[in-house]
Amino acid sequence: MNNNPNRRGGQNRSEYDNNQRTQQFPQQRPHSQQQYQQPPRNGGRYQNQNPNIRQNNNQSRNMPAGNNRTSQNQLPQAMLNNRNQQYGRQPQRTNNSRPNPNRQIQNNRNQHGVIPYNTAPQNRRLPPRNTYNQEKTILDTIKDWIYEARKWIVYNLNGKNKSGINLGAVLAAAIICMIIIVSIVVIVQNRSSDESDSKDTSAALNQLNSVNVSTEPVVSPPDNEFIGPMPTESQQKKIPSDTIYVASEDMHKGNIILINSEHQYVFPEEGTQEIKTLYGNKTSSYKISDTSVSLDAVILEKFNIFMDAFAAATGKKDILAVSGYRTFDEQKEIWDSRVASDGEELAAMYVALPGTSEHHTGYAIDLTVYTDEGVGMSIDDDPTYMWINENGHKYGFILRYPDDKIDITKIGYEPWHYRYVGLPHAYIMKTQNLCLEEYVEMLKNYTWTSEHLEVTDDDGNNYELYYVPASISATTEIQVPKDSTYYVSGNNVDGFVVTVIK
Repeated sequence: MNNNPNRRGGQNRSEYDNNQRTQQFPQQRPHSQQQYQQPPRNGGRYQNQNPNIRQNNNQSRNMPAGNNRTSQNQLPQAMLNNRNQQYGRQPQRTNNSRPNPNRQIQNNRNQHGVIPYNTAPQNRRLPPRNTYNQEKTILDTIKDWIYEARKWIVYNLNGKNKSGINLGAVLAAAIICMIIIVSIVVIVQNRSSDESDSKDTSAALNQLNSVNVSTEPVVSPPDNEFIGPMPTESQQKKIPSDTIYVASEDMHKGNIILINSEHQYVFPEEGTQEIKTLYGNKTSSYKISDTSVSLDAVILEKFNIFMDAFAAATGKKDILAVSGYRTFDEQKEIWDSRVASDGEELAAMYVALPGTSEHHTGYAIDLTVYTDEGVGMSIDDDPTYMWINENGHKYGFILRYPDDKIDITKIGYEPWHYRYVGLPHAYIMKTQNLCLEEYVEMLKNYTWTSEHLEVTDDDGNNYELYYVPASISATTEIQVPKDSTYYVSGNNVDGFVVTVIK
């Protein structure tokens, strides 16, 4: 057994090192078959040591500390190579190593100063040609971060991290930070895009609102078609207002709801309307034909006042209340009986179809005359009883089907049928000779943002009226004058009428 540390298989140390260098760096190997290697990091340049002129390895190996061996560059080349391989470094090259490939590439530049693509080292990292001019996206940035992190991990796992840092904790922290940064970037981009979209949408809406295109010609109605009082001359003005919200379905409720063959009555839920019989709740100013005659509880009080005024003015107490509130079945029974006796065409002139009768509301009542002598007559048969027709509007009652409105109401003249609409509606309809169909349509000319209908009745009471269309949603928003007394009624057609008491 050979115990000499300077002998390796019959060779001395110097010969062995030379053979090792020759195997590691063959000088005659073509450049195209070589793999490009980065220069060593120790000193930043190639070692320039010639093994032929070095000191004897036996002397350098046994040289005591404190001599001229103060730097790594003075160590034997084989020891440097072994140490470099141990720590993952590239072996140092000597003057006998292959030529610098960078110099060869510099010499291969063409006449334009550009290195041909096929002369570059095979492992040189070149980006794909089709991505030179593309904008770098967030995904590309993330890929770059992952690549750099991978290099850092490989560097530390090769033994170069000697600071004792916990690589797992550092890697986890790096990943968390990267996720946070990416999330912030995405949120900022989404918010900026949403703001730009909202600005574009608002700008487009403003542009649409500024366009006023009318495809229909504006035609002024003839003088004979104007109905209702003239609007006030005050121009549109900003009025301090409050906002109230009503259910859109409530347009089927109120004093001036229009009930006819085109607009059926919407029956309220059971128990929501109070119906009272006149028997036991009437005054002594009139008579009833049956104990079952009923009216809405509120309308009954108004009717008692009306009859008391008639009795006080004429001294007569001969008015007979014949029929008031009717259910659907009761109206159907009357309709069937009339059709059986007079035929459907004649029955339709005096009896409404079930569901289209004003008697369903509890606001209508049929009146006739029955004297103390037992004589029955119509109200229009005696001028004394015509006081009801001439003064009923003062108490909120109108003759619903006059003889000059048959073509509008589609109901024949009924001098017995009276309907409560309240004030000032009855006053306007009486003074302007309007039936309920005409009145509801006329009110649509007065809205919150335009002229309001201002009325003063015979007693000097002032009113202001305007129309509000019902919303297609469940709730309708209504503007009312601030700190005012008002009430709202539906029209059973398409909206509401607001009456302000001044």
